[in-house]
Amino acid sequence: EPVNLSLGIVTRLLARGHEAKHRIRVRKLDKSMETCGVQVAVRIRPLNKKETAANDEVCVSVINNTSLSVSSQFDGNRVFNFDAVLSDSGTQRKAYDVSARRILTKVLDGFNGCVFAYGQTGSGKTYTMEGMKGLPGVIPRLTQDLFRHISDHKDTTKFTVRVSYVEVYQEKLHDLLKTTNTSKISSTRDHTSPTNHQSHHDSDHIKLRQNPRTKTIELIGAEITTVKSHQDILKLLNRGFSRRTKAKTNMNEASSRSHAVLTLWVDQEDNGAGLGIIKSKLSL
Repeated sequence: EPVNLSLGIVTRLLARGHEAKHRIRVRKLDKSMETCGVQVAVRIRPLNKKETAANDEVCVSVINNTSLSVSSQFDGNRVFNFDAVLSDSGTQRKAYDVSARRILTKVLDGFNGCVFAYGQTGSGKTYTMEGMKGLPGVIPRLTQDLFRHISDHKDTTKFTVRVSYVEVYQEKLHDLLKTTNTSKISSTRDHTSPTNHQSHHDSDHIKLRQNPRTKTIELIGAEITTVKSHQDILKLLNRGFSRRTKAKTNMNEASSRSHAVLTLWVDQEDNGAGLGIIKSKLSL
């Protein structure tokens, strides 16, 4: 006899099915990281208000978890393959799961890592990496997992986490954490010029140098702060974000006009084991 299921039960069953498929997908990505140090994930954003008002059509369609199709009036449909593809309904948690989560795992194993968001103005880079209230992005989710790991292993391992936060704007590096006296620049209608921008003091300028002894690249002049918790990092992000260069563009009312890099240095030392210190770096 047919079984009558309520809408709520059907919804929960479907959600469980989607979660199971997502876990299988994440495990496959974890396994692939063992043989390949670089992975590329693509996230498709929905149409914005301006595009919806203009009756624009979506030109990108998801084929499966690793492939998408781009339609063009000139080239027809073209298929592209990646390590992971998220549709415009993909959640913030799934974006983190298919990208940065396994990078953190490798960093805790002693490797250096980098999570790099790339896309045109208004494509959702800041939203994906930093998120918004109630919808945390990659960086807050990663730092929360980092300090959860530290808490779980505090009895056996001593951790030291240090942070720097810089921006690259007009070919120069500026410190977003260093406190200086700044002044506002008057707004302008020029879409290529920064508005709501706090001018950077000369002391904020940072130079890149290679350490002759360790051969590592160092940020000379950057403020590097030791943090003790996930909340410490969120406070630094908020402080730095308020100092980032922003401007209104044709694609975004308050576009970040610079590249921002949050760097975490993670040192691990076994308590009493005398095995030395594992040092790793993660750039976001």
